[in-house]
Amino acid sequence: MRITQHGPLFDGRAQAALKDYIEDVEAEVAQEGEQLVHKYLHEFLQHPTGRYESHVRARARGSLYEVSDGGVVYGPWLAGTGSRNAPRTRFRGYRHWVLAFQELERSSGRIAERVFRPYLRRMQ
Repeated sequence: MRITQHGPLFDGRAQAALKDYIEDVEAEVAQEGEQLVHKYLHEFLQHPTGRYESHVRARARGSLYEVSDGGVVYGPWLAGTGSRNAPRTRFRGYRHWVLAFQELERSSGRIAERVFRPYLRRMQ
C-alpha cells in the first residue's frame, strides 16, 4: 500500500495562507479600532481642533498592532484617567477609549470572518 499526500495542507500553502490571514485580521481590527475612537471623539468633542484626533492612529509595533494617541500629554485627561480628573475637577473624561474597545470586542469576530473568505480558497 502506498499513500500519497498532496495539496495545500501538506505542501505548506495552507500554513502560509493562515499566517497571512492572521496578519490581515490584526491590521483590519486595528484600523477598525482607530475608526471607532475617531467616531466617539466626534460624538464627544464640542470644539474639536483636530490636533488630538490627528494623533490617534493604528500603528504596527513589532508583530502586533496598537491604537494610541501617541502619548499626547492631555490624552489621559480627555479619557478620564488623568490625575486632574474628578474628584479634582468636575470633568470625568469622555471614555472614548473604553467605548471604542467595547465595540471593537463585539465586532472583531465579524471582521475576522469577513477577512477569512479569500484565504479559505488558498487553503483548499
